[in-house]
Amino acid sequence: MKSFTTAFAAICIGAHLVPATAQTHLSDREERGSALMQGCDTSLHVDINASLIAPYTYSFSSDVTPGSTMVQDQVWHCYNGTFYEQPGDYCEVTFPGQAEYPVCLTVNAFDLVASMPCSTSVCKFIDALPDISCEDLVADFTISDINGQTITLVSTSIMNGAPLQVLWSYPDDATSATPDSTHTYEGPGPHKVCMTVVGPPPVYCTSTVCKWLYLGPGNVPCNLLLDQGFVLLQEGDVVGVLDTSITSGMAGNVSWDFGDGSTSTGPLAIHRYTGPGTYPVCGTVELWGPLVSDTCISTECTVVETTALVTVPEQSDKGELQVWPVPFQDRLTVQLPWADPVELRLLDLQGRTVDSWSFGVRTTHELDLGRLPAGCYLLECVAGKRTLRRTVVKE
Repeated sequence: MKSFTTAFAAICIGAHLVPATAQTHLSDREERGSALMQGCDTSLHVDINASLIAPYTYSFSSDVTPGSTMVQDQVWHCYNGTFYEQPGDYCEVTFPGQAEYPVCLTVNAFDLVASMPCSTSVCKFIDALPDISCEDLVADFTISDINGQTITLVSTSIMNGAPLQVLWSYPDDATSATPDSTHTYEGPGPHKVCMTVVGPPPVYCTSTVCKWLYLGPGNVPCNLLLDQGFVLLQEGDVVGVLDTSITSGMAGNVSWDFGDGSTSTGPLAIHRYTGPGTYPVCGTVELWGPLVSDTCISTECTVVETTALVTVPEQSDKGELQVWPVPFQDRLTVQLPWADPVELRLLDLQGRTVDSWSFGVRTTHELDLGRLPAGCYLLECVAGKRTLRRTVVKE
């Protein structure tokens, strides 16, 4: 999200008007941020396509180039007031209103080079709109006159020449409904001023821009300009963090420390832990601009506990478990190194048993797996205290 400053140096009062970054509606379709967690080979490319199909309703489709991987499944995580999960390469979401919402896609795959399962995730912000025509609405305002503590603001909003209704709201709860508005402020601020513009019928596109007005000298204390916060979402060994800090329009950035040596930057980040444990997750915000004499730095932390997905070694006994063909389609042949009664179990990537068989003393067995979906599985063979495991892939 952009931060910029409009300074009126020739005016002795030194009025500054800067965006309220945490509340600004990006009417020019500027992307606020995105995050990528590349767990698979970089040849696997994952992206999200979004299409507006009804008021505040979007269809999302995946754009996946598998590269040197075999895609197993895709899972969406969307937010429409609450977070929910939906499998598949397509997702449809109706958002509760006009705002920015995070949408994430995780692609689980099998790395054909490394011969192991992997996953890559991407998250993006979606600016929900009631109609595609609302993309033409560009809302903004600036200072047109300064007289002591009395400031006149004027709308510079446009929408392809369409008439716009302008509504102002001030920190003392005062309001106005004219293209330009004059208001008297108490104290140097910062004062948050919001302007909402409404387009013509039948859609009545709206866009709200909030900016911070400061009257007086610089060297504003950091605690007046920075109110730090972030939201943490977790599913198993994967966490996502979303910065919600209010920076009163100053320029800034946010960095993340996930407590296991991994770091990231940007307003949205996701991370997968390699093992179970308790980890501190910290966000650090740096803020700078014309109202502060030096960079303001603030760090906030929370703690997460993770439980890793089931991971087991492929081979835990001498000998070899032979399987063919790999990848297979409907039938899989298994040959054991010893002729003993055995139990075979087929596990998914989360360690859940999807099928099991018991056999006598034969060393070669044919499994009918035609009903299983394509994907990566772990075949486990147990005979007494001996255990063999092998990764298999169904096309």
